[in-house]
Amino acid sequence: MPASHWHEQITYYRHRAGEYDATAYGGLPDADEVIAALVDGLRPAGDVLEIACGTGMWTRHLVAHARKLTAVDSAPEMLALARCRAPDATFLMADVLDWTPPRRFDTVFFAF
Repeated sequence: MPASHWHEQITYYRHRAGEYDATAYGGLPDADEVIAALVDGLRPAGDVLEIACGTGMWTRHLVAHARKLTAVDSAPEMLALARCRAPDATFLMADVLDWTPPRRFDTVFFAF
């Protein structure tokens, strides 16, 4: 993806953070239950890395399974929402296309 398009995408998510869940998951009235069941089935363990955590819809379920969860996103507005949902996770703001993880992880998770 050209850099200009990537920056446009980050801007898009920054502006949509407050309404993102309603528009992305609004058509699924039981989205939280579906996500919980999918994460329970995956059973992530150990040190888990979540790439592009967004508002934390998945993060709040991943943190329950992980020994340690590190969640990365490029939009500070999304990270603020995710922190409220999963205060026990570690959050990093980074451009995931230009970021090198500081260590190895047991599970790497990316959804949607």
